[in-house]
Amino acid sequence: DVNFDCDGNCIADVDCSGECGGSAELDACEICGGDGTSCAGSPITDGCDLPETNNTGYIHLADDGTVFYRTPTAIGGWQFNVEGPDSPTISAASGGDTQSAGLLVNTMGSMALSFSLSGATIPVGCGTLTTLTIDGTATGLIDIIVSDAAAQPVYFEYYAGSAPGVSGCMDAIACNYDSAATDDDGSCIY
Repeated sequence: DVNFDCDGNCIADVDCSGECGGSAELDACEICGGDGTSCAGSPITDGCDLPETNNTGYIHLADDGTVFYRTPTAIGGWQFNVEGPDSPTISAASGGDTQSAGLLVNTMGSMALSFSLSGATIPVGCGTLTTLTIDGTATGLIDIIVSDAAAQPVYFEYYAGSAPGVSGCMDAIACNYDSAATDDDGSCIY
């Protein structure tokens, strides 16, 4: 073999998988032979994919118009606008936990608004807030206002990213390598 001397010693470069003369390389996620996508997290397909905190709620708009949420406080009402390159508008909003809780929903232009006349709330937790019918290309939500049953503000942020990754050791040669990890937490032991 051209990669070894007469005594069987490797004389070529060793790739990240330990193969003499191999071509495997570390990708952008530091995965040997990876395609660079594993550290991007996974797509958000449910409100429970959003970050969980004790004082911040999160809201996310999926490509199909589904609005996902995660809230640390019961929601008595909400309002937001869609944004995008071609000034999208909302022609309808329905379903989700907003409808299940009995909140009323109105849309006008790029804005959707929901409230209760009876004091009903969406409970603490996560799920689908509502599903929007959008005319145009929406890339996110802006001007987010969320309140509790007493009309007091609940702090919410728009979460544009993918689902949070899995922390762990991502170095394949470490003793505690975690093949499921997507975020290197610096815990590798050699």
